[in-house]
Amino acid sequence: IIFTSEHGDMFGKHGRFMRGGPLRGTFYDDVLHIPFFIKHPRIPPSRLDELVEQIDIAPTLLDFLSIQKEPSFQGQSLVPLIAEKKAIHEYVFAGSEYNPGEDNPYFTEHTRVEAIRSKEWKLIKETVISKDSPSEYMELYDLTNDKEEVFNLAATKKEILDDFNVLLSEW
Repeated sequence: IIFTSEHGDMFGKHGRFMRGGPLRGTFYDDVLHIPFFIKHPRIPPSRLDELVEQIDIAPTLLDFLSIQKEPSFQGQSLVPLIAEKKAIHEYVFAGSEYNPGEDNPYFTEHTRVEAIRSKEWKLIKETVISKDSPSEYMELYDLTNDKEEVFNLAATKKEILDDFNVLLSEW
């Protein structure tokens, strides 16, 4: 049995509501850190604190069933994590594009919101895709010392920001 959800919600935190899309910075952990439970009849219960992505679900199920995954699958089986407590990902990624259409009275620009997260750091990058004035806005958080993602360190931790931005671009 697998239980998960599509996304979280801001519920007014940071003055925001909703999830990823038209609002700058909506890839906080409140949106991305979602419930994910696996109940397997032959595996004792445990709680693991590692980075996983929903794209890992299909390869994990196939691995449980001893079925070879297709080479085109991008996710990784979580069986080594579950069985051996072996980390699967150093980084996890999220992305969303939002096109508000012509009738949206609140937001008129096409945007792309992307995030890369390690256990220690997270970069949230919003690109406003506009013919008139395209722009990028970045937020960098030290998740070890700022779990609520309050202090944007993008201006002071340039090397980490640049490294994460490269990894995000490669993704």
